[in-house]
Amino acid sequence: MIINDELINSWLICKYKSYLILNGEHGRKSDYELINRRLYEIYKDKYLERIKNTYHEYQIINSPFPMSINAQRISNIIMNPVVQGNDFSIYFDAIEIANSGTAQKKYKCIPISINPEDKFTKNNKISLMVKIMLLNRVTNYVVDVGKIIYGKELRKSSVKITDYKRNAKKVLDELSIFMKSSDRPLIYRSDNCQTCEFEERCRQYLIEKDDLSLLGGISLNEIIRRNKRGLFTINALSYNFRPKKFKKTRERGRPFSYELKALAIRDNKTYVFDLPKIKSSRIEIYIDFEGIPHENFVYLIGVIIRGNELEEKISLWADSINQEKEIFEKLLSIITRFEDYVVYHYGSYETKEL
Repeated sequence: MIINDELINSWLICKYKSYLILNGEHGRKSDYELINRRLYEIYKDKYLERIKNTYHEYQIINSPFPMSINAQRISNIIMNPVVQGNDFSIYFDAIEIANSGTAQKKYKCIPISINPEDKFTKNNKISLMVKIMLLNRVTNYVVDVGKIIYGKELRKSSVKITDYKRNAKKVLDELSIFMKSSDRPLIYRSDNCQTCEFEERCRQYLIEKDDLSLLGGISLNEIIRRNKRGLFTINALSYNFRPKKFKKTRERGRPFSYELKALAIRDNKTYVFDLPKIKSSRIEIYIDFEGIPHENFVYLIGVIIRGNELEEKISLWADSINQEKEIFEKLLSIITRFEDYVVYHYGSYETKEL
């Protein structure tokens, strides 16, 4: 198998997923992946329409790439080009070719990647840079910048190869070694698993292993550090909890303990190391926010008010971001009905949004 887009993107997220793909395995695509793919197709069509209607100096063509470029004033947008080499076959959503305006560099070539999400990640940038480095192997002119079109508004951001060249080279080197090796990468659970086509398969394997990554929130470096100490399972880790050592760790400002979490799982108990000091009050107000963090939009505020042997439940909905201020004003008016109360919430999301 040669290097392609699927292999590059999966390697950046999960090396074991690349291993499965390389060995011809297929899973069931998650709803998230299917919806993202559909959004990608919609936004790509929208981008093409914008080019047609707005940038009249551009000529939209479908052509193999690399292509011979004739000297002309008009710029070209090559849609859906596939670029091939001896050991790779990669795809770009578009490549923009325009006159650079300088004698030394007659044409500038800008590969374009479309991302359906409203924010793009470092991995999106590295993926584009990896493909640009492969593109540079088969072109007569150096490509040193790429462009990411992202979100429903089709915002654009330029990415310089100099900023991510080291990351991209590392990925290419790792992939080259990986494709010649039969070694299976380490399997561990991460946040990306919930949207992966192989989630159920890997999860069953990790459960059988009693793998440390099932603790949740534990990084790969933390797992490797404990593996070096001979701790490979949650059960084994649970016997390493030391209350006195944990107390000293907490005093230094690192209160979380994976060992204590493993002990709680082993004993099927909730351990409270220190009783929290909570102000007592006749009125208890519980709040919970639901929102879309990358859009900075809270669309639901749930409120439960308990006191005087009564319980009141309230749901405040915002159908659009324009109504968000309104539901927060309603929340404050609800809370300020009382003089003596305590507000409870879970996690840091509520305090950040407030």
